[in-house]
Amino acid sequence: GFKFTCIKSGKKLVWSKGVATKTSATATTTTTAIPPSPTSFANLVENYKGISYAAWLKSREKVQISKSSSIEVNVVLGPTTKQSYSTPEKAFALVSRHYAGFTEPSRVDVLTFNFTDRDWAVRKMDELMPNKGSRWIYDVACRSASNCGGGGAFSDGTNKFLVVIAAGSFDDLHTEGTLEAHEFTHVIQQAVMKAGNPWPLVHPWPPSWYWEGQAEYAQNAAMFFESFDMYTKRRGDVLSELFRNSTFDKAYIESYLVINGSDDWRKAHHHWRQYDIGSMFVEILTALKGPDSTMEMWRLAQTGVGFSDAFKQIYGTSFESALPIMAKAMALQLGR
Repeated sequence: GFKFTCIKSGKKLVWSKGVATKTSATATTTTTAIPPSPTSFANLVENYKGISYAAWLKSREKVQISKSSSIEVNVVLGPTTKQSYSTPEKAFALVSRHYAGFTEPSRVDVLTFNFTDRDWAVRKMDELMPNKGSRWIYDVACRSASNCGGGGAFSDGTNKFLVVIAAGSFDDLHTEGTLEAHEFTHVIQQAVMKAGNPWPLVHPWPPSWYWEGQAEYAQNAAMFFESFDMYTKRRGDVLSELFRNSTFDKAYIESYLVINGSDDWRKAHHHWRQYDIGSMFVEILTALKGPDSTMEMWRLAQTGVGFSDAFKQIYGTSFESALPIMAKAMALQLGR
């Protein structure tokens, strides 16, 4: 939002203090032509090329006009741990603005640890959030010294929230705040539901691929609301396996998007599909009706409304009717 000029001061060349300039939603995006945005399920397939930009733009607009809630962030750091992202409150604030208007916590504890501090982290999690499965730290978040980079969000249903960050990886995906943004999205989901999530998710909770897909979409939309290029780059990282593997066509996508599937369904599908396929699903809904519509699913769920009924209330058509259209649009985006 500023223009800087190189000026001569004595014998030195220095930058000016900068002059504010007007910016537009396209100022930080790619210079290529913007494809038409879909406006309904009726023209979604026709305008599939415009889905990602339309979603990003609606998210950008929401972040720009909103203020974040006042959230107290209490970082609990392992004895030998260095944070991979040192300002989680910034990521939380952006996600808060992205979903402004929905129930949010007043305080969040952030437990951050590395592999060396793993045993300490288990004890500390039991202290901060008793009976919420601290074994998860060993089994999922930090299984080994070379595989210690996950995160989780927990609530006891009484407005107490805990984000757990395994700070064992320092690549771009763990130093930009996207992991923290992802987990804070889960915090808001649980705050709106007024309960800690069960696992596996059951009625009236939306499906696991919606739970993770929304967080995966929001982490990039919120953190990179100022740059469509960066949003596109990180979106590509999330969807990389879908682009590489031709298995993921319309038929697979349609068969995958089952509402709270059975144990057999869970065994037959890799859990990572919750993130990538789920994020594409949420991206489409955001492109059509903005980020608020996707969080409204949780508000209705909290009143006991099931996913299919909530979908119809918000988007004006049944989930069953929209699914084949969405699956085709997703497959087309993947080049199939």
